[in-house]
Amino acid sequence: MAAPPETSVHNLSGKWELNSKQSDDILPVLELQEVPFLVRTLVSKASVSVTLKQTTNDGVSRIDSTQNSLGHAVEETWFLNWEPRESTHTVFGKMIVRAHLVSPTTVGEAVLQG
Repeated sequence: MAAPPETSVHNLSGKWELNSKQSDDILPVLELQEVPFLVRTLVSKASVSVTLKQTTNDGVSRIDSTQNSLGHAVEETWFLNWEPRESTHTVFGKMIVRAHLVSPTTVGEAVLQG
């Protein structure tokens, strides 16, 4: 399914389903992050859906995310202001996370083309 025309990095709100046939294999990434073998295997076979709600307040975008997989929901909030925030994830444990948008010219053509 294609994304609706109103969807962009400035409005990601909606429900999204992972298409594993069009996605890269997640196993190597999970292994690098030292996720246990059994968890890696289960995660790689599971269907995943994410519901996003994106809002902006005082010029800072906020993304509320609920990821559903294997009958379990993980909720996260991201502020796109590059400020470090502590977060706890059921798979990765305690983390310090930062998020922001970058322009395509900053990233470079090679990264965008995959």
